[in-house]
Amino acid sequence: LAPLAGSFNWGKALELIFPIKNVYRDAAAILCLSEEERRLNAEKYPRSKVLSSPNGVDSERFAAADGAAFRAKYGFAAETQMLLCVGSFHEQKNQLALLEAFRLLQGEKLPNLRLVLIGVCYDESYLQMLQERTHAYGLEQSVVFIRDLPYDSPDLANAFAAADLFVLPSIYEPFGIVVLEAWSAHTPVVSGKLGGMADYGRDGENLCFADVQSPEDIAQKVAAVLTNPALAARLADGGKETAREYSWAAIVRRMLPLYGKGDAEAAQSAEG
Repeated sequence: LAPLAGSFNWGKALELIFPIKNVYRDAAAILCLSEEERRLNAEKYPRSKVLSSPNGVDSERFAAADGAAFRAKYGFAAETQMLLCVGSFHEQKNQLALLEAFRLLQGEKLPNLRLVLIGVCYDESYLQMLQERTHAYGLEQSVVFIRDLPYDSPDLANAFAAADLFVLPSIYEPFGIVVLEAWSAHTPVVSGKLGGMADYGRDGENLCFADVQSPEDIAQKVAAVLTNPALAARLADGGKETAREYSWAAIVRRMLPLYGKGDAEAAQSAEG
């Protein structure tokens, strides 16, 4: 927030004119990205209609990505196992726990493992801390930082396709669309049980849940997938199948009744 020091907070001004509680009260419906968000808002605003309306994914873009191109660009050999995390560099994304887990994974079992961290930097001090910790652990040759990559960059989609495993260690996620992107690229996933993952994730079927507060548990789940090709394939297949349910076409079909029908019928359609 330092760059905003001394500037005028227009958000506060708008909140005085249009109190947020009135917005929730007067809204025809409150749409939440996950079931947990829906439940919390339904408890907070019991007189409002609160519905779950998940995010969508451009499945075709990630399904058509070129993993070989990413590996060639960043110098990953064919035998290199690539661990990927995509998320803004900020404390709540919890890349530190993944870095600690990666340190634990270095050894005989996974000698060719590399970690790729991609994200927009929202906290320079946090990113610097991650880089310093990487240096202190002697992992500079094994960890790749790619910051501020545009969302429409081919490198981003190609990274998902290049990865052997995608890990989302966040301690908070409203939904977790990056998991859908990984699934669309047919990449297995290890994630915390939060946000949308708690709704669409099935442990051992389309992803592996891990305790994101425990680097040891993250390391254990990562090793379990990377050393078991059958498990990795099952998670990737299950994830790709689940991602189809969250295509934008599918999301639009779920959203249309909210705008085109009466309140009671719209609510029933959305819940169905």
